[in-house]
Amino acid sequence: MTQEEILEIQRAQQGSQTAFASLVARYENRVMRLAMSYCASDEDASDIFQEVFLRVFRSLSGFRFDSAFSTWLHRVTLNVCLTHRSRAARRGVVSIDDMSEQEIVQRSTGDILGRTTETITEAADVLTLVRKVVTALSPRQKLCFALKFFDGHSIREIAALLECSEGSVKRHVYEATKRVRTQLRHLYE
Repeated sequence: MTQEEILEIQRAQQGSQTAFASLVARYENRVMRLAMSYCASDEDASDIFQEVFLRVFRSLSGFRFDSAFSTWLHRVTLNVCLTHRSRAARRGVVSIDDMSEQEIVQRSTGDILGRTTETITEAADVLTLVRKVVTALSPRQKLCFALKFFDGHSIREIAALLECSEGSVKRHVYEATKRVRTQLRHLYE
């Protein structure tokens, strides 16, 4: 953390709304990206986003600078994602872990200008299969998989965020990757 960020956090802890708004602005894209990687709709991601910053506002005074603020915020975001998922499951709502097909296509195909309609349709079909396979992973496997491959975090970073051992994260990433590859191997034969 930079000295500027430390001072900003301290001002926010003392009740400065301007400092808190600055922290939100600094981290809003990261929080929204993680929320979007974990849930099915923009509405769910927006709910998670709001809940994250509400929790941060309520508990910011308890932040003791034992870790980077971004690590602490990431943990809060992951906890909200998991809580949101369990609430939805209790209400009998369709799993929020399913990303919309449009979102998957946007994330995975990148710039599609110049591609044929057939190529785009094939990519959408493959992405639908990928979504089904990823949806079937256990919550921990899905979370580790998303943090590793969608957000680009290292095993060490994921372990710190989830407060578990690196070995546990490696196991979850390995099992998730193995399952995804097994389920999709027919695409490459």
